[in-house]
Amino acid sequence: MSERVWKIGLAGCGWISRVFVEAFRSLPNAEVVACCASSSESAERFAAELGIENACADWRDLVAREDVDVITVGTPNVLHHPIAVGALDAGKHVIVEKPLAMSLEEGREIFQRAQQADRVVGYAENLCFAPKYEKAREMLMEGALGKPLVIKHVEKHDGPHSAWFYQRASAGGGALMDMGCHSIELTRWLLGKPTVTAVWAHMATVLHRDGMDPRPTDLEDHAVVHLEFEGGATALLDTGWSLKGGMASRLEIQGSEGVLEADLLGDGTGMKVFREDTVPPGWQPVDADWHRENGYPQELAHFLGCMETGQAPRESAADGLAVLEIMLAAYHSAFTGRKVSLPFRPKNITHPVDLWTSPPASLDA
Repeated sequence: MSERVWKIGLAGCGWISRVFVEAFRSLPNAEVVACCASSSESAERFAAELGIENACADWRDLVAREDVDVITVGTPNVLHHPIAVGALDAGKHVIVEKPLAMSLEEGREIFQRAQQADRVVGYAENLCFAPKYEKAREMLMEGALGKPLVIKHVEKHDGPHSAWFYQRASAGGGALMDMGCHSIELTRWLLGKPTVTAVWAHMATVLHRDGMDPRPTDLEDHAVVHLEFEGGATALLDTGWSLKGGMASRLEIQGSEGVLEADLLGDGTGMKVFREDTVPPGWQPVDADWHRENGYPQELAHFLGCMETGQAPRESAADGLAVLEIMLAAYHSAFTGRKVSLPFRPKNITHPVDLWTSPPASLDA
């Protein structure tokens, strides 16, 4: 076993980077040594709060650091491609948050640069490392449910707190790009990643409108996506920013010989606590280890292991590309009201949501 300690640089100082810091610190072979944000003040505040030695306001300075081996990309979506490519060109391995990029062209460049540089790109889909969902896949692969027929997945909450998520230029799309990507890759992975042959989708802005929510947007905050897979299985995905009262991540697998249900965020630990200092006071579920139950340390440990051995990661840039193509087809389907067959590879689409809200007159697919 190698004793190498991987030096981590964080691009972005938001919520997911905080999760990464806490998850990396549970691993014996990782050390977070630097971070960057959109301003020096933000980066220095984040670094001071989390005990990170170095901070900067330009991701180019971060990827140029000789003491950094791995760059995590936890920035607004529009920056995923330039930071990932810049890091690969600097000889770094990359862990990139979903979505992989804003366009298929950008995603392919990340994939190709990784191959040219002989570096690993880990596509950070944590649901594929969550123990409950890993157990579901294990049972499915063992044939415990017979032939998989229908998968249903719910992934939703009432919307992110960072303003950039609601902006077309920085996010590229709404709830589908933020939440639906989780459901898409989870179902692909559960089935062994068969080819998706067709996509149907409906989208709307139901909650985040002027007068209804303080975070209005012209992007979709609710989407229903239906996937058809090679081999006959289908998936029905209910995703959005329209759920009040917390977050939901629930799975149902219907097989020819059984049914499996898993509630990732339910109080399945059997632990709860009554506290008078909450508003309102009352009983609350307690996570024994939130990070591990959501798959973050396992995901990062896996990626570092692949960097050590050169093995392709379980979730890679190729998977991020597959998810991006499915999301593009879903946006187009939501506009046309019809099922869209795959492959679906329109060119020069810089904001995926444009295929729903303002599609070009013709698609050069």
